[in-house]
Amino acid sequence: IMDIARGEHVGDEILLERVHEVRPKLMIFGHIHPCYGTETHGGIRFINAAVMVHRGEALRAAIVCEL
Repeated sequence: IMDIARGEHVGDEILLERVHEVRPKLMIFGHIHPCYGTETHGGIRFINAAVMVHRGEALRAAIVCEL
Protein backbone atom coordinates (compact mmCIF):
# COMPACT_ATOMS: atom_id res chain seq x y z
CA ILE A 1 0.00 0.00 0.00
CA MET A 2 1.44 3.36 -1.07
CA ASP A 3 4.75 1.73 -1.98
CA ILE A 4 5.06 1.95 -5.77
CA ALA A 5 8.53 2.74 -7.11
CA ARG A 6 9.71 2.17 -10.67
CA GLY A 7 6.23 0.85 -11.52
CA GLU A 8 6.11 -1.95 -8.96
CA HIS A 9 5.27 -2.50 -5.29
CA VAL A 10 8.46 -2.42 -3.23
CA GLY A 11 7.03 -2.65 0.29
CA ASP A 12 7.41 -5.52 2.73
CA GLU A 13 4.68 -8.10 2.01
CA ILE A 14 5.20 -9.90 5.33
CA LEU A 15 4.77 -6.64 7.24
CA LEU A 16 1.55 -5.88 5.34
CA GLU A 17 0.21 -9.36 6.16
CA ARG A 18 0.98 -8.75 9.84
CA VAL A 19 -0.72 -5.33 9.76
CA HIS A 20 -3.87 -7.00 8.42
CA GLU A 21 -3.67 -9.62 11.20
CA VAL A 22 -3.18 -7.07 14.00
CA ARG A 23 -5.61 -4.53 12.48
CA PRO A 24 -4.26 -1.30 14.03
CA LYS A 25 -6.31 1.84 13.52
CA LEU A 26 -3.27 3.65 12.14
CA MET A 27 -0.11 2.63 10.25
CA ILE A 28 2.50 5.33 9.69
CA PHE A 29 5.51 4.84 7.44
CA GLY A 30 7.60 6.66 4.85
CA HIS A 31 10.53 6.48 2.46
CA ILE A 32 8.65 5.91 -0.82
CA HIS A 33 8.50 9.67 -1.38
CA PRO A 34 6.19 9.85 -4.44
CA CYS A 35 3.47 7.92 -2.55
CA TYR A 36 3.08 10.56 0.19
CA GLY A 37 -0.43 10.91 1.60
CA THR A 38 -3.16 8.88 3.30
CA GLU A 39 -5.40 5.99 2.31
CA THR A 40 -7.85 3.84 4.24
CA HIS A 41 -8.14 0.11 3.58
CA GLY A 42 -10.27 -2.25 5.64
CA GLY A 43 -10.68 0.27 8.43
CA ILE A 44 -6.92 0.86 8.76
CA ARG A 45 -5.65 4.36 7.99
CA PHE A 46 -2.29 4.19 6.21
CA ILE A 47 -0.11 7.31 6.24
CA ASN A 48 2.99 7.64 4.09
CA ALA A 49 4.60 10.60 5.82
CA ALA A 50 7.66 10.90 3.54
CA VAL A 51 8.06 14.67 3.31
CA MET A 52 10.94 15.03 0.87
CA VAL A 53 9.98 15.24 -2.79
CA HIS A 54 13.33 14.25 -4.32
CA ARG A 55 16.81 14.18 -2.77
CA GLY A 56 16.02 17.02 -0.40
CA GLU A 57 14.74 19.37 -3.10
CA ALA A 58 11.42 20.19 -1.42
CA LEU A 59 9.38 19.39 1.66
CA ARG A 60 5.72 18.53 1.83
CA ALA A 61 3.42 19.62 4.62
CA ALA A 62 3.24 17.45 7.73
CA ILE A 63 0.24 15.14 7.92
CA VAL A 64 -1.81 15.75 11.05
CA CYS A 65 -4.31 13.17 12.27
CA GLU A 66 -6.43 12.87 15.37
CA LEU A 67 -7.10 9.58 17.10
